[in-house]
Amino acid sequence: MRLLDKFKKKGFESENVKPENSEEIIVDRFPFADAPNTACFTCRHVLEEHKPILYVSHDEDGYWQFLCGGSHKEEDARVVSLVSILNIDETMGDLAGLDYGECAEAEDAASDWMVKCTLSEGMK
Repeated sequence: MRLLDKFKKKGFESENVKPENSEEIIVDRFPFADAPNTACFTCRHVLEEHKPILYVSHDEDGYWQFLCGGSHKEEDARVVSLVSILNIDETMGDLAGLDYGECAEAEDAASDWMVKCTLSEGMK
């Protein structure tokens, strides 16, 4: 079960969260169609250990995930604002065009992103 699925199972509702350090990203240039304070998922490895984001998904239900690409436990999940993700790594704006049901993966921080459908979409 994916980390996001565990949150959904517990009844987590998507809600807007207050952006941290939102003044660092100018809203006029905000690359996502979603609001800067949209709640999204990341992991403690990205947020607290400063590992690079190597997996990004825009799930079919609209949730965004920005993860390190490693294995996760439920307690590794963190909820932050979309603008907070851009403050961590502004190149995530390059993936703002991911459609619902798409994900992108990179082998390391210097690698190109490979965009594909998420598992449920790919099995149709």
